[in-house]
Amino acid sequence: MIKQLGEILRNGRLSVDLNQEDVAAYLGLTRTSIINIEKGRHCCTFENLYNLCCLYKLEPNDLFPKVNHCTITNETKTIKITKTVKKIKKHITK
Repeated sequence: MIKQLGEILRNGRLSVDLNQEDVAAYLGLTRTSIINIEKGRHCCTFENLYNLCCLYKLEPNDLFPKVNHCTITNETKTIKITKTVKKIKKHITK
């Protein structure tokens, strides 16, 4: 998932025609840090993710894939959570 996030961030940066050095200066990071984030080697803080959304004109939910089915495994049990976007929207509008 971190690799997908990195790709989304890279595409966001390119969509607003910024280079990695510009983004690094904006966040107070090094260009190498931006490269590592975009390649999925490192993640960044929530604060930096928020700032990147502002800079790239993205909504925070644009950073994550849509969740239709999620399986969480614990040592002793598996919990399956199945939700569709329609169900979530229906629940929110109630």
